[in-house]
Amino acid sequence: MTLYAALAADIAASIANGSLRSGDRLPSVRQLTASRHVSPATVFEAYYLLEARGLVRARPRSGYFVAQAPAHVAAEPRTLSNPDTAPRAVAITDLIYATLQATASRDVIPLGSAFPSPAASQDRAVHIHRRSSSPGSFPSSPSTRRCGRLVQGLHRRR
Repeated sequence: MTLYAALAADIAASIANGSLRSGDRLPSVRQLTASRHVSPATVFEAYYLLEARGLVRARPRSGYFVAQAPAHVAAEPRTLSNPDTAPRAVAITDLIYATLQATASRDVIPLGSAFPSPAASQDRAVHIHRRSSSPGSFPSSPSTRRCGRLVQGLHRRR
């Protein structure tokens, strides 16, 4: 065990046995350096290790403090499955059909759908129509674009 790990273990034991309670200030780096006869880097590494474990928190320009005690964690994680239901066979086609049916619902947003919204196609068509019917616009064939550039060039010379 490294020196900083041993120092961190000593501080963690003090927290565990109640010598250091939640919110208590830990000794400064200088104090621990002097009392334990270790380098400041060793103390910093011990504090970093305790901080990574969630036992202490650093406060800017204030030092290190014992972290709040974590809330009691449930022994078993919650699951979304219902353990009372028995397994049943499901055909892939049924799953696909159910997914496609769900996309028809207004409550479901089809993120990543292979079928874009019909409104997007309509918006694109309206935009293209407005562009093509506006004055000075030309259809997109190469020969008509060339003619359009010639006409625009003639208008600029005047």
